[in-house]
Parts: sequence; C-alpha cells; structure tokens
Amino acid sequence: MTRKKPGIIEFVFIVVIMAALIGGSIFVLSKKSDWENSTRTTIEFDILATNLTKDEADSIKGGVGSKIVFGYSNSDTGTIKEVKVEPYKKLEMDTLAGEYIWAVHPTNVQAVIMVTAEVYETEHEIKGEKEEIRIGSPMPFLGRGFGFSSGYIIDMREAMQ
Repeated sequence: MTRKKPGIIEFVFIVVIMAALIGGSIFVLSKKSDWENSTRTTIEFDILATNLTKDEADSIKGGVGSKIVFGYSNSDTGTIKEVKVEPYKKLEMDTLAGEYIWAVHPTNVQAVIMVTAEVYETEHEIKGEKEEIRIGSPMPFLGRGFGFSSGYIIDMREAMQ
C-alpha cells in the first residue's frame, strides 16, 4: 500500500484549527480580570435551611459566634452572627376547597442563618475566596457539630460596623 500525501484541503483544515486554538487562548488569557480592581469588604448574608428537626436547629443555633465554611469549594469562611428558627411551612393541596395552602409542618422547623464574611466586591459580583455569593444560589455550610447541604442565600447586605 502506498501512503497518500496530505493535500491542500487537509493543510487548510489544520491551519484553521490551529488558528482557532491560538486565537481562543489569546482571548481567554488576555482578558483582564475584574478581581484586580476588587475591594475587600465585609457583608452579611442570610442562608435559609429548611426541613430541619428541632435538634438540628438547636445545634445550628448553638453555633452563634463560631466560624463556618460555606460553599462547595470548602474554602470560604464566615462567622454566624444570628440564627432565627421559624416553623417550617410547606405548600399543600386542600382537596376539599380545591386550593393550595401553606401548611405548618407538625415537627420540623426552618432556620435563617445570618453569616458575616469578608468578600471581594467588584462592580458586577461579590465573591468569597473561590465562590460567587448571590441571592438564590445554593449555599451548603459546615460548622463544628452541624452542617446543611441544601441551603439557599435569601438576602445580602453590607455589614454594619
């Protein structure tokens, strides 16, 4: 068998692919980071942890003033400032009336955990050491003797001194 020499079409194809790879890498690497112009600030944000037992809520409430690790990267830290425990309400169907109602769960509660953390702030986003912090995003947290894997950020504000 004889080997066929690469033709002009193959050569053009390889050159186009190489140019796209080089152009893409230059674009990504030359893009200036917003984090170079970021400022370090302290914020407070609230994490909602739902469907907790009373023991779990008491354990979180006992952690007021302690450090927690939050986010999926396990590198962002903050301090629990306050914990509010409320009845856990869930949406149920009232079959007799034919409408949806908010019903209080008989045994479980929900907790709103106020966390204070130092973050990097730019014009467009707020970020801890590795993860972005924004309302509505999932936010697991872990403290000494307690943790919750499916919490959500429900509020953010600048920390009062």
